Amino acid sequence: MDKLMMPLGNAATSLLAVAMMACFGSYARADSKPACGAVSADGRFAAALLDAQGLDLEILLPDGTAHETHLAHEFASALCWLSFDRQGQNLGVAVRMFDKGKTQLRLAVFDTHADKWINSFDVNPEPDFPFPVRFQGFLGDSSNLVVTGFANGTYHKPEKSAVRVAVFSLDGRLIEPVLTRDIPGSYFNWDVDFADVGHNRLWFNQTPLFCPLGSATLTGPFIAGPTVEKSVLGGLACDLLESNAFPDDKTLLGASVRSDNTWVWRVDLSNGDGEKLELPEDPRGGFVRWNQYQISGEHLPVSPDGQICAVARAVVSWNALDQPNFKSGSVFVMQVRPLRLISILRPSKDYDLVALAVDHRNGQITVLNHRRGGGWKLVPVPPDSFR
Repeated sequence: MDKLMMPLGNAATSLLAVAMMACFGSYARADSKPACGAVSADGRFAAALLDAQGLDLEILLPDGTAHETHLAHEFASALCWLSFDRQGQNLGVAVRMFDKGKTQLRLAVFDTHADKWINSFDVNPEPDFPFPVRFQGFLGDSSNLVVTGFANGTYHKPEKSAVRVAVFSLDGRLIEPVLTRDIPGSYFNWDVDFADVGHNRLWFNQTPLFCPLGSATLTGPFIAGPTVEKSVLGGLACDLLESNAFPDDKTLLGASVRSDNTWVWRVDLSNGDGEKLELPEDPRGGFVRWNQYQISGEHLPVSPDGQICAVARAVVSWNALDQPNFKSGSVFVMQVRPLRLISILRPSKDYDLVALAVDHRNGQITVLNHRRGGGWKLVPVPPDSFR
């Protein structure tokens, strides 16, 4: 059923990325629901929220109308992924489900042109894909879906990890035998996504802890790719990768938290150089003893021209009695080259980091937010703040 929404104008071709509220230890916001998002090349936005009954999916079209649909599942779920193919027609939807102590990944494909689900199938975690199993998206320009996981016994094993890579067609058929990619060190640094499926590249930490950061082809024959040495940005890009982005095959963006400090950085792979910038703290107030931060989302939203990115940071404020106060956090709008802070967007009842996008065109920066109660909100950033 269509629901009329506000026209998006120039923001209709922004990149959308999930900004999930973080869970710190055993604490989580009571009203928090796992969320995920994506955007197509022709400006079709997708946002999904998980609940006990399944996944609620909303597709926002460039003309401002929205399509809503639901994908039911029978087991408890905690994570979801969305990814459009390059043509913008097919949307890959993945949910990680838990049943009797085991995990499995359910993949579904939604045709956004025909407005219907066209397939759904499960990727069982054993024997090929033990925890964690991840949907990485569509491989390059193809309509093939990529799933990764660890081979048995190699998850976070420091000397060597074996990554399992499977490529599926839209109908759930395995394109070729599951690939085992042996790599040194851990593929995930604290369960962070290191796969650049758009450029068929796999990033991985190497021993000792954790530099250099190496890369190789994700699928097909093994071909070594660029590396990031410890000398680059003082090792920041190697051992603190929490959230990343790959604007092109020669640029690596990242954001991470070290103690109470939040860093954003860029590495230029062509020359091994880059920049880093520390983000300011959130206001503490009179009763706040300290703030605990976490970057929201595995991937940073980047504008289509690659010049602007957004960093969503969740925060828990702790008082003198060590009691937590969960906040929606802030969105830091950044210029990529040179790396600098343009604007800080503070949360409100209409802006709470469920799904986030950023656009830059015609001298205007626009941030798009999908609100927790449903609907979209455009937040313009002053045009003279970009240079």
